[in-house]
Order: sequence, then C-alpha cells, then structure tokens
Amino acid sequence: MDYRANTYRKKNTIIILLLEGIALVLILALLEIKFPYQKLWIMVIFLLQVLVVYLSFRNIGRQVQQIENALERLTRGKMNAEILTPRGLAHTAIKYVNQLFMQMEDATLYIEKIGSRQQESQSEAKLLHLSTNDHLGKALSEMRNKMQIFQDEEQKRNWSTEGLAQFSEVLRNHTDNLEEFSNQVIRHLVKYLKCNQGSLFIENEQDGEIYLELVACYAYDKRKYQEKKFKTGQGLVGQCAFEKQTISITDLPQNYVHITSGLGEATPTHLVIVPLMVNHEFHGVIELASFHKLEGYQITFLEKIAESIAATLGTVKVTMQTQNLLDNSHELTAELRAREEEMRHHLETLTAAQHEMQIKQSELQWVFKAMDNSLLTATFDLEGNLLTANDKLTLLSTYSIQELHQLGHNLFVIEKEDPLFWQDIQQGVVKSGDFKLMTQNGEEKWMNASFTPMHADEGQQKKVLMLGTDITEKKLVLEKLSLVAHNTDNSVIITDNQGYIEFVNEGFTALTGYGQEEVVGRKPGHLLQGPRTDSETIKRIRKQIKQGVPFYEEILNYRKDGRSYWISLMINPVKNEKGYIEKFVSIQSDVTKIKEATLDYTYKLEAIGRSNAVVEFDIQGNIIDVNAIFLSVTGYEKEELIGKPYEYLLPEREKDKPQVQMMWDNLKEGTFFSGEFIQKSKEGKDLWLSGTFNPIFDLEEKLQRILMFAQFTTHEKEKQHELSSMLEALNNSVMTLEMDTQGSLKKGNAQFLQTFGYKRSEISRKTIEDLIKDPRQIHELVVQLRQEDSVTCTLTLTTKEGEDRVYQATFHAMRNLERQLHRILIILIEG
Repeated sequence: MDYRANTYRKKNTIIILLLEGIALVLILALLEIKFPYQKLWIMVIFLLQVLVVYLSFRNIGRQVQQIENALERLTRGKMNAEILTPRGLAHTAIKYVNQLFMQMEDATLYIEKIGSRQQESQSEAKLLHLSTNDHLGKALSEMRNKMQIFQDEEQKRNWSTEGLAQFSEVLRNHTDNLEEFSNQVIRHLVKYLKCNQGSLFIENEQDGEIYLELVACYAYDKRKYQEKKFKTGQGLVGQCAFEKQTISITDLPQNYVHITSGLGEATPTHLVIVPLMVNHEFHGVIELASFHKLEGYQITFLEKIAESIAATLGTVKVTMQTQNLLDNSHELTAELRAREEEMRHHLETLTAAQHEMQIKQSELQWVFKAMDNSLLTATFDLEGNLLTANDKLTLLSTYSIQELHQLGHNLFVIEKEDPLFWQDIQQGVVKSGDFKLMTQNGEEKWMNASFTPMHADEGQQKKVLMLGTDITEKKLVLEKLSLVAHNTDNSVIITDNQGYIEFVNEGFTALTGYGQEEVVGRKPGHLLQGPRTDSETIKRIRKQIKQGVPFYEEILNYRKDGRSYWISLMINPVKNEKGYIEKFVSIQSDVTKIKEATLDYTYKLEAIGRSNAVVEFDIQGNIIDVNAIFLSVTGYEKEELIGKPYEYLLPEREKDKPQVQMMWDNLKEGTFFSGEFIQKSKEGKDLWLSGTFNPIFDLEEKLQRILMFAQFTTHEKEKQHELSSMLEALNNSVMTLEMDTQGSLKKGNAQFLQTFGYKRSEISRKTIEDLIKDPRQIHELVVQLRQEDSVTCTLTLTTKEGEDRVYQATFHAMRNLERQLHRILIILIEG
C-alpha cells in the first residue's frame, strides 16, 4: 500500500473525528451553560455537524460512484478514459483503479501487437505497466513466446506446403522424359532451398552390376564428376545408397567440391545427401551443397520431396519401359511365336525322348546280351588290374581267364604308346583307339576299344569298362592298302581323323616333290595349297571332311618347286565298326588335261553324298531315272515312271498350282531349288518330302538334266500335326502355366488368364510364389522334376482378386537336348 495515500486517508479521518468531537463538546457545553438562545445555538451546531457529515459522506459517495463507473466501463471493455484523482478517503482506491485501467490498456495493446503475427511487432512488444513477475504479465509474456514459436512453425509449415505444391506441379509435367525430368527436379530443388549446387543420381544395372549414374546436375563444376558412375559404398554418394539414410555434413573435405562465383571459389559449409526411397524401394540419390546451413525443417522437406521424386521416378521408368515395349511390339510378337514354336519343338522332342526311353528300357537287357555276344568286354580297377572278361576276349587272346587276371593291362601294348594312359583314366578321361595285344602263341591281334571310367552313386570312380572289336583283318587290309599304294602311279595320302599325314606313297613324292619324312605330321593343305587355290573349294573340302562323307573334288595345288597343277582327289573316311572315323584315305591324280571331262562325275558324286531318294528328270521335266529308295517308299515300279512328267507324281490338287510351273521355270534357268514339297504314292496317299532339285550342266554350261534328292518326312509331318492338335485341345480344355526353374512365370493360356483375372503382360512379371499359398512346395517340386518327368500334387492358388482356389496340379518337366531341366509346364484341374 502507498504510504502517502495511507497518511492522507488517516489525516482526513482525524479531521472529521475532531470536527465531530468539537461539535459534540460544544453541544454538551451549551447544555450545561444557561445563556440566551441556547437552544438556537445547539440547533445551529447540530445542523453544522449534520452538514459536515453530509458533505463528508457525499464526497465519499461521489468517489465510490466514480470507482463503480470506472469498473463498469472496465467490465464493458472501455479503457480509453481515466478517472480523476480526487482527494478524500477513496483517493487510494481511485488511484489503483486508474492503475488497473492503464495495465489493462497496456495488456490490450500488447495482445494486439502479438495478434498481428508480425515478427517485428512481437519482438518490440513490451509491457509498460505490468511486471513479468505479475501473474498476468508473466502469462502474457509466456503467451507471446508461445505465439512466436507457433508463428515460426506455421511459417515453416507454409513454406513446406508451398514447396510440395510447386514440386507436385514439376513432377506431374515431366513424366515422359527421364533427362528432362531429372534436370527440372534438381534445378527447382536448388532454387527453392536457396542452395548453390545440386546433383541427381539414379540407380541402374548393367551386366548384373548395380551402380549410381549421374543424370542431372545444377551449377556444379564439370570437373567435380569426372566419373559419372558410383558403385554402392563408393564415396559419400555410394555410402548414402548403401546405408539408405540421409547424410548431413557441415565440415566438408577441402577438395570435395568448390562453389564458383564472381568472387572466386570457396568450399560450401553444408552438404546434404538424401536417398530417393519409396515403399522401402531405392531409386537414387540427391546431393545438395550450400554456403548456408540447411535447417532441420528444410532437410525434412527435402526427405519428403525425395520420396515424391522416387515415386515419380518409378513412374517415369515404367513409362519409358512401356514406350520401349510398344516400340518393340513386333519383336515381342515374333519372340512369342518363336517361343510357341520352341515349346512345340520341346514337347515333340520330349514325346520322342519318352518313347525312345521306353524302347531303350525294354531293350536294355537285350542290348547287354548283344554287347557281350558281339563285343570284346572287360572291366579293370583303376590300377589296371583285370576284374572280368567275356569269352570273346579269352578266345581272341588264347589265354584262360586265370591267365588274363595275371596279365591285367599288360595284355595290351599301351604304355609304350601312351605312358600316362592309366593316370588319365584315374582323372576321368575316356581313352579310345586301336590297341595291339599279343596272343599266347606270340601272334599279333588288333582291337579297336574304348576304356571308360565308371562312377559309383557317390560320384567316385569305381572301375573301368572296356568295350572293343576285333579289327585284325582291317589292319591287314590297311597293310595291303599301303602295299597297293606303293605300287600305284597315283598319289596316295593317309591321314588320321584330324587330317595329319601318316603315310604318303612314292606316287605322291613323284607328283609333288615332297618326301615322306617332309610331310608326316603335317596337313596336306598347308603344304600343297597356294595363292591361286580356290578358297570356296577349300571350304567345300573341309566341310565334307567334317561331315565324314566320301567325296570327289578338283583343286589347284602346288609342287615343292612352286609349279601348280590340277588334281582330282577322292577322299574316303575309314570308319571302325562303331561308325567312328579313324583315318582318311585320299587318292589323287593329275587331271590338268582332263579336268573338264570329269565335271559331270563330280556333280553326281556330290549329289549322292547329300541325299538318299533320287529322281532324275530331263530338261522338259520328264522322269528318266529313279533309285530304289524312292521306288520302295512310293510303291511304283521303275517302268511305270520312266518317261512320265513331274506332274504324274503330284496329287490332283497340286498339279495346277503356279508354284509348280514357277519352280520348273527357275530350274531351267539354272536356279537350285531346296524346300519341302508333296507327292503321291502309287495308292494315291500323300507323301511329304524335304530335299533339293539340282540343275546339271555340261562342259558348255548347258542344262542337261535335273536331279531331285530328297528324304521322306511324311511320318514327321503326321507327328507334328498330331502334336499341334493335342496342344490345341489341351489349351482349350484345361488351365496351363509355364515357368522356368527359378519359379518366374513365362506365360499362361487363355483359360488361366480369364479364370484368375490377369493379363498376359501381368503374368510375365510374377513368380509362381506370388500365386500359391505355400511357396515351399515349389522348391521341393523343382528338385523332384530334375529326376522325374512329372509330379502331381494339390495346390491352393490365389486369384488377382484375392480368392483362394484349390486345384490338382501336374508339373511336367521340359528338358533341352542335353536332357537338362529347362522349363516346367503346369496343368491345373479343379478338384
């Protein structure tokens, strides 16, 4: 309480009490003293006392009224007028009311400034008449601070909201071009965050390697990124990709990056690297560098934008992939057709293989019996000790079985020719060739044999199986051939199956000038061919040698002294009883003078080597000769066909087709024809053939006749048609799926797609595990199919709409030509 105000109030109270006391004393004195007009004076004094009391109470009432009016105005919010400060007993109360007016007005102005949401007003707002220790003043100060914080947060939210709206527009308008999208994103991002530099990296994959590639940068010095690709974990960008967390660095390495301006170069103070992530899927990295430090809300905003960029980036990639798919639709169509054809081929191969396997299984026991009756068989351990031998080997060697056990591998002359023979076999190498053995009587015998390591179930080699044939007579024939070769004037060359010379006769030396010691171990072409030797003829010779067929050719060779000469050479492969080529015998004659006379024979020899069924026509298309194979298949007698036109062999519906006349017109022009065509048998049955029509010319290159060489393919055609019908019936009756060994779906037929609600493009992007309830079944089934051809089980599959369905599923193994599991066909039957 104010001391002066308290003193003033006490003073007024004392004066009133004194006046009242004096008045009372006067009245009492007048009552005791008798004087004229006594009652009048008493009345006057009483009236004066009443007047004093009245004036005092009126003054007090007026002050109380002022206080009441002021408080009434205060309750109605009118604080623009102050009451006067009168003297009297209510002086102090009026003073405090006035002070309350000023404090309320001060608080009102303070709140108005805070409510204006102006940063400058809030910072300058002060309480002139309220203390911060006062409850109201403290509450207002706290309100100002909270309003300041709220306003700052509101500005940050508005800034983020506005930024998200701007970037949404940018992301919507550039979804058809990855390069334009990347440039627009990084440019707007750098400008909005008021950074100095920025770059955008996108995750790519090449040859199975994942890397980050720089696709857009803004204001960066080009030298900053000499390498535009980063592996995961390489540098700060690769570290961000590896950790998939935002990296914020305020203490940058000195040479990491420089910001260039008109004032020179300087290192930025803040580097932020943010991963582009959406739904836990990583797409790339954004890197920003700035002179000023980015606040937390700015980094949060950047992370939100990064998520939107990642989502749009996925859309851009899908758009580009879709465009590529549309651009390559023709190629995809062709590929689908090729795959369908491949499936038909694999199914055909599978059917044939299954049939063949059944036949082989049924005949296997007879094969073993036949092998034992027709081949020389024996088994050895890995050290070369004899375990078993059949009767044909004991008969050939003239040793008993007990004596053979003692001899073991010493029965054969092997170690002198191949010292590492048994070591190679222990390493799993199959050995084959001609082997000499000495009988008990010292007689030489020759055997063509193979030594094959046999494996136990655990993969360990257990024993060696020998299968051989007696080629002693063949060896004698070759010796006689060598004797004949020495006594002929023609040049004779004998090579091994790789073409290296083993023997030449004296006729070769006389023709070429090379002695035997100069040519053994070398190839004839390396010695005899020269600059004018026709390269096409060389290719033709090599091709026919590779095919293992006998052939006749003429070629220009060179003697040792460099002179050229023409030779006719006939090369014949020498095969063992298994049909494997062991040697080549080449007989050569100097045909420089008679080269032209042998041209016709050459064409015939090549034609015979190409095919089996042969029909010969004159230039008018009339039949002049047929071979026995053609007659046996068609049922004709040779006399029935000689002189008949080509149309005689055709079904009625084929005779008038323009392709027939066109073929013969081309043949008469000398054009070789190859393809598949139809003819008829004697009974009128359709026969399909695959072959060639070959024009034959004389020395003056005039057409002499036309040879048809063909193979009958009627059975294959029927099988193909039957398989196609079966496939079509299968597709129309049941649901089928095709997948690879990893579980990735390749395609489903129309019934499956319709039942499960998928499109063809959708099913090719799914795995079988996406459709079934228990994925563990698939792994077990794939393991079974590597050993078995089909497995049947019950599967629960889920449609695109989430509906579970139970099917009886049959998994068929589709194997390649090496019998390896290639793909799996699934047939679904409701049950």
